[in-house]
Amino acid sequence: MRTDATIDRKQVICRNSSHLGYSKVTARTGDIVIYSEGKEWGTHVGRVIGRIAYAPSLANEAPIRKWLLLACLSNDLTCVGERWVNPEDVSQVFAVREETRKLLAFFLSDGFGHESVDTLRRWTASGFATANDWLEYELTHEPVRADSDGDR
Repeated sequence: MRTDATIDRKQVICRNSSHLGYSKVTARTGDIVIYSEGKEWGTHVGRVIGRIAYAPSLANEAPIRKWLLLACLSNDLTCVGERWVNPEDVSQVFAVREETRKLLAFFLSDGFGHESVDTLRRWTASGFATANDWLEYELTHEPVRADSDGDR
């Protein structure tokens, strides 16, 4: 781990981040980012720890300025590692929302495996954070059906 860098918690502008959906351009501590490390390495998910304000050059590389310091998930979701990411490589930035917390908690829960295959398949298309949220909605809302004239 490098100890010669100046690290802070200032926001970082990620100019290539999408503006669609909940994605935003400014990455702050605690945000989730999606980034690429070249075509051969694919895309990765990380959470912002801070900003590398400045790190001196090593060997023939330029000094690092205003990069993201991330805690990144491994592709097999078994560990996290520190990554220094150029903001130009970031494609999406998200603030953590309650729905995201619920979704990940359910996705990784023991209860996931206890749901029926049909429930899980229908849940994946529902847009709800958990199968229980979707089932509760299904039980309290009657489906809209067209009458004999085609009107609702």
